[in-house]
Amino acid sequence: MDPLQAAVLQQFFEYPFEIDQTYQQGLAGILANNPSNTVLLNTRVFYFNRLTGSSITVADVLAYKEQSASASESVPPSNSAANDSKEQPNVLTFAQLQELIESGRLDEIPNNKTISGELNSAPPSQSAVSVRRKPWETSNDSSNIMES
Repeated sequence: MDPLQAAVLQQFFEYPFEIDQTYQQGLAGILANNPSNTVLLNTRVFYFNRLTGSSITVADVLAYKEQSASASESVPPSNSAANDSKEQPNVLTFAQLQELIESGRLDEIPNNKTISGELNSAPPSQSAVSVRRKPWETSNDSSNIMES
């Protein structure tokens, strides 16, 4: 394997996907439709490539992971599968979300924020731009030309 590609793949495995808010927000929408580990890996590879300008593939990641696992027997495969399932955020189906809302358990909805119901107390800003003239509104100069 190319040393440069191996370094990029090592960087991929060290990237903190779990705490990257942009990645997590996009992932929640994707996993709502297809919550599989294959989709999770595809999203990570796509996001990592876009973020770093790399061009690794899912096949590269799997080959590197297999190569690393065979080189170091320190992590059994069952533990890595358990870690993958722990990394997935709790994604609710529409029916689950509806049930939580109807039963008033809003605190159990992931990423739910309470928004204040009061209006902004600051006075509205004043426009500094003049009103745009309409196409049929002409200046005095052009109206004189049209009347002649």
